[in-house]
Amino acid sequence: MISRQIVHGVLWSGAILVTALGLKWAQHNHLVSGDFVERAVEVVIGLGLAVYSNFIPKTVPGLKLSPARAARFQAAARLNAWMFVLAGIGFAAIWAFAPLSLAGTASMAVMGGGVVVVLVNLAICIISPKSASPAH
Repeated sequence: MISRQIVHGVLWSGAILVTALGLKWAQHNHLVSGDFVERAVEVVIGLGLAVYSNFIPKTVPGLKLSPARAARFQAAARLNAWMFVLAGIGFAAIWAFAPLSLAGTASMAVMGGGVVVVLVNLAICIISPKSASPAH
C-alpha cells in the first residue's frame, strides 16, 4: 500500500506542474506576461514549503531516545518547522513583491538563512549533553 505521505507529495508536485503548465499556456495565449508566470510558480513553491513544514514535528521518526533527548529532538523539530515556514513565506513574499532583478538572490538568501538556522539547531540538539534542557 502506498503511504499517505507519498500520495500527498505526488499530488502536490502534480499541482505545481499543472500550475506551471497552465501559466505557460496562458502566457502563450498572451493572457499573462512571462514575469507573472515566473513569479507565480515561485510563490507556489514558497507557499508549498511553508505548508509542508507544518508536518515536520508530526513526522518525527520513532527513534529510541531517552526522554530528555526525545524532548530535545521534538523541540528542535518544532523550531526547524517554524524556520522553514517563515523561510517559505519569506520566499513567496519576495517573489510576489520584490523587483525581479532582486527576487532570485533575495529569496535564496532567505532560504539559505533558514537552512543555516536549522543546521545549527540540529547540531546543538545532537551534541548537547544529555542533561541539557530542550531548545526552545
